[in-house]
Amino acid sequence: MGAETPVRIPLPKNFQIPGGGDRSIAVYDLGTGLWRSFFMVQKTTEGEHQERWHYSSGGYIKDARALAGSGHSLQLTGGSSSVVGMASELTQIGIDEVLAGRINHAVSFTLPNARSGYSWPARQGDGNLTDPLAPYEGQWFRINPAVNLDSLGLRPLTLMIAKALQKYGGYGSDRNIWCMAANYEYDTSQTEATQGNSRWYTQVQAKYGQAPENLHDFPFQHLQFAPKDWKGGL
Repeated sequence: MGAETPVRIPLPKNFQIPGGGDRSIAVYDLGTGLWRSFFMVQKTTEGEHQERWHYSSGGYIKDARALAGSGHSLQLTGGSSSVVGMASELTQIGIDEVLAGRINHAVSFTLPNARSGYSWPARQGDGNLTDPLAPYEGQWFRINPAVNLDSLGLRPLTLMIAKALQKYGGYGSDRNIWCMAANYEYDTSQTEATQGNSRWYTQVQAKYGQAPENLHDFPFQHLQFAPKDWKGGL
């Protein structure tokens, strides 16, 4: 029990732990306004029909009711369920918004690596680079607003994500020692063995003709990075 779990937390009956390695979840309490997020969640059964939930780390935002339209940094009030100590679930690209054709929020990315340290609003980081040109986790960036994205010949999903990044910005929320990757909502109907059943493939790819993991035409060359710990006004 920690500050993020002072009481029993009700979960929907159809609740599922996401697949993948992190098994991360977020729970928003309409009654209290608490946003809770947890890392490495698992469920055990102890005795007859007694379920218990466990997690390795968790964090919270004290009153998430004030988030919408507030310009909140998404920095967690306390604890952490992610590398950067932010509510990065809210910056993942959702299936329904992609199908609707527009992403109306900032976007988080997983970086190949990052500079040692971190930038506000991150509360921590795990980068280990010393190159002064390497970005920090949490450091804000955007696509240059002077760039006409419609003129670049980008594919539909790439263009949608690029426009969100140009308008709302983005940041690095983790590193993977591999590639630059936009962070997506995990489809809970998907399993590692039956990836083809995911809505990302049965609906999104069918609609746009583009696999969600294929962003090789993304215009990273037009990124602009804000200074470390920037809090407004590029």
